Amino acid sequence: MIIKKIFALPLLLIVSVKVYPCKCGHISISREVDAAYDFVIGKITEEKEDPVTCFYEREDNLHENYTTYSYSLDVEFSYKEKLCGLENILGSKYGGNCGAYFEKGKTYLITIYKCDRGYYTFMCSNNDLLSESHYEIGYLDKYFHKNYRPLKLEFLIPVALLSLTMLSTSVIVVFRYFMYRTRRSRKFRFD
Repeated sequence: MIIKKIFALPLLLIVSVKVYPCKCGHISISREVDAAYDFVIGKITEEKEDPVTCFYEREDNLHENYTTYSYSLDVEFSYKEKLCGLENILGSKYGGNCGAYFEKGKTYLITIYKCDRGYYTFMCSNNDLLSESHYEIGYLDKYFHKNYRPLKLEFLIPVALLSLTMLSTSVIVVFRYFMYRTRRSRKFRFD
């Protein structure tokens, strides 16, 4: 019985790990900066299984890229200003090809390429969570003379609450003053 558990544990670990068959190493963003169609920052809003083979031309050669998923991406910022709004990009999920893997609801810096079937990205590109892309954003800001700063609305909540508190306090003070003056003027009229 113990031997079965010992053999089952490594098998469980192998099955639960996401496996990517592509071994390309991480491509430096400086190598991708001119080849990429665009670099965007956006949130993945939808994902669906969508096996697609698309073709693209690079350095006068025709290449093929196979992806298994398509993602809806709400573009917040575009470095080359080619993409905006809601865009569809081809990628992957759980290995099986070289497409990039994304999770719905998370915000990423994504390197976008263009092919005959739309936009795609792949695992070896500089695709990472926005929170882990400080170096790449700094490089892109400098290269494209941009200044991306994330739109942080968290600070607006306390400001809005403070403003609302001050406004309601002012209304109460004015109302009480009005009531005081009204009562006082009635009192003097009847005396």
